[in-house]
Amino acid sequence: MRFEDTWHKKISKIAGHAQDESLEILQDLLDSGYDRVQLKTSPNACSVCLKHQDEIKDLEEYLSKLNYDAPIAEWTHPDDKSCYLLVYKDMPDEDHPEVAVYYDGSYQEL
Repeated sequence: MRFEDTWHKKISKIAGHAQDESLEILQDLLDSGYDRVQLKTSPNACSVCLKHQDEIKDLEEYLSKLNYDAPIAEWTHPDDKSCYLLVYKDMPDEDHPEVAVYYDGSYQEL
């Protein structure tokens, strides 16, 4: 299989997975003053996810560089519901608790 064929397959697979519904809440959190995002995984996650565990990115920059409307799938891989994103402020305050954002678009203040 040629590189181009593999790359096209990967792009098609990511683009075909609309079930990563995390973008809207991430954009809302950015608009509310949150500025950091960190990938969190479960202990039994696959090697791709474990490789990226605890990586931290600037939220605005990360969202602006997305190729697809699938932030978690793009960071790890499609259908990976064992990972979530921890969103927080670089300078924490009581008005901005840490927020866990999940693949299905749900979230939880921590």
